[in-house]
Order: sequence, then structure tokens, then C-alpha cells
Amino acid sequence: KFFCRNYSMNIQTISQKINAYERLMRLDKPIGILLLLWPTLWALLIAGNGKPDWIIVLIFVTAATYPFTKRFLALPQAYLGIAFGMGIPMAFAAITDNIPIIAWVLFVANIFWAIAYDTEYAMVDREDDLKIDIKSSAITFGKFDVVAVM
Repeated sequence: KFFCRNYSMNIQTISQKINAYERLMRLDKPIGILLLLWPTLWALLIAGNGKPDWIIVLIFVTAATYPFTKRFLALPQAYLGIAFGMGIPMAFAAITDNIPIIAWVLFVANIFWAIAYDTEYAMVDREDDLKIDIKSSAITFGKFDVVAVM
């Protein structure tokens, strides 16, 4: 009886933690993931002449460290842009063995894109983020958040 009760409580606790992590990653609202994934997919398609190797595509769509950065970085959105954006030069390198200037331009643009669009999301969550000590660009930019997005 004791073992079954503890086992049931552990499963419930694990399930609650997984659900909380899924919400933190916004897997219930994947639009952010998709918006940041598009530039990498474009780079893979361009570099692969429309036919990138599916293994390479799989490698580039796998990354789950961003939610942890909200605990200790003032601009986790920049990390997000770098993380997703690194797929751009990597896609060119993996497919063409070269990283042309256009790859770096796309990379830098992607970082600014991530900061701008994810700051918009962070502005909505600002009060909740402050309560649970999550950092974001909306908090860092403060009253200048709209200017930073523009």
C-alpha cells in the first residue's frame, strides 16, 4: 500500500513538472517556435537547392535550452535568436562547406527578429514573470520596450 501510494504521488509530481515545463516552452502555443524556425528552414532550403538532407533538417529543428535561460539572462530573447539563428550558418556549412556573407546577414537579422518579436510576447507576461523571478527583454527594456521592438 505504501509503495503504491508513493508511486502514484511520484507519477503525479513528475506529470506536473512535465506540464509546467511544456508551458514554459510554450509547446501549448507553438507559434513562437514556428516563427523562429522559419529562417533556419529557409537557409536549409536555399543551401540545399530545395532538397536538404532530412537528417540535417532533423538536427536543426532539435534545441530545448531556451526556457532555462529565463532564469539567469537579462535578454533571454537574444539567446533564443542566437540559438535558432545558428542554424543559418550551420545549414550553409553543412550543405555547401561554405558560410557566405548572406548567411551571416540572415543570422544577425534573426537575432534582432527574435528579440523584437519575443519582447512583444514578454510584454504580455511581464507581471507574471516578475512574480516568479523569470527574466525577459520586456523587463530589461522597461518603459523603452516599444522603442526596442521598433
